[in-house]
Amino acid sequence: MIEDHFTYYRAVLNKDFCYIWTEKLNIMTKTVLVSKHSGEKQPFSKEKFTESIVRAGATREIAWEVAEEVMSNLYDGISTREIYKSAFQILRRKMRSLAARYSLKNALLELGPSGYPFEKFVGEIFRKEGFAVKTGQTILGRCIQHEVDVVAEKENLTIMVECKYGNEQNKISGVQVPLYVNSRFNDIKSLWAQEERNHGKEFQGWIVTNTRFSTDAEIYGTCAGLRLVSWGFPDKGNLREIVESKALFPVTAITTLNKKERQYLLEKGIILAEQLLGRYDLLESFEFGPRKKEAVINEIEALSAVGKIL
Repeated sequence: MIEDHFTYYRAVLNKDFCYIWTEKLNIMTKTVLVSKHSGEKQPFSKEKFTESIVRAGATREIAWEVAEEVMSNLYDGISTREIYKSAFQILRRKMRSLAARYSLKNALLELGPSGYPFEKFVGEIFRKEGFAVKTGQTILGRCIQHEVDVVAEKENLTIMVECKYGNEQNKISGVQVPLYVNSRFNDIKSLWAQEERNHGKEFQGWIVTNTRFSTDAEIYGTCAGLRLVSWGFPDKGNLREIVESKALFPVTAITTLNKKERQYLLEKGIILAEQLLGRYDLLESFEFGPRKKEAVINEIEALSAVGKIL
């Protein structure tokens, strides 16, 4: 009788286990449609998702673990934002510096509310390449004066950059942007080319955005000889690749600081996390406890160490 009783419960447990495992297997194998910021839906790709975690510096093993946990909570129509939040929270538990690297795109969206910090950030990209950089310049063209966000010079090359900052991922810079930038660039270039000191020099016009361009903007800009750089354009040398390869972590990527604290540092002229190295006196105004301060410093140093490794 007792043996029959245990046999019954074993059967029930086995049945429940099989049911749960089957349900999980269905979730792991069926195609889940994900809603993008544009409203478009596309199938969730485990391979692409895992690669995004690896690009943040995770090992394949950790990336696989994160993917498994995220996939266990997927459902049709889930937004890319929800997937990002889930992955970010998991990475924060494992290693904060990984979470910071994974959140680079969102960190750039926080370089506001004005576009000035983004201009400084773009300036740092060129400075890392050995350019002499000036931001917020007023330059005389052949016809009128123009405001130029970034001017970068190295040897015989001068680059003029228009920065288009967006605080939302779905913001698009349309064709009118390269149209007016090209006219401004040509006005300045035509005057500079007449000056004897500029003979033999090359001049380039760039537009850099942290969001994206319309297709017409990309076509016209490329045709006009401008260099357009967005988060995903061009395929090689886009903003994501540049930022990740140079480990240019904005201060807004530091996960141990809240948004108000990050904005305070931006107002103090701190754009990159590495600029806080040796300047921890700036953290004193936050009145952190010893544990919080140590956690912030550890994350800053971890992000800066990544830059040295890369």
